[in-house]
Amino acid sequence: MTAAITDAGFTYRGEDTPALTGIDLEITRGSMTAVLGPLGSGTSTLCRLLSGQLASLGTITGTVDLRGTVALL
Repeated sequence: MTAAITDAGFTYRGEDTPALTGIDLEITRGSMTAVLGPLGSGTSTLCRLLSGQLASLGTITGTVDLRGTVALL
């Protein structure tokens, strides 16, 4: 397993509404995964959560277990 997210969410600092809620996702080693959605649906936030870029930008809830490397293209 490379990354697993369980009931995760994220709220940007200064915002009342979470950008992500209730996310469950597992990405296995060696797999390629596309994150797709309309503008404003949280796809960039989810990718940043997976890559560990959000810790200083707000509050993460749930479980985010990152083992290995997640690359963004």
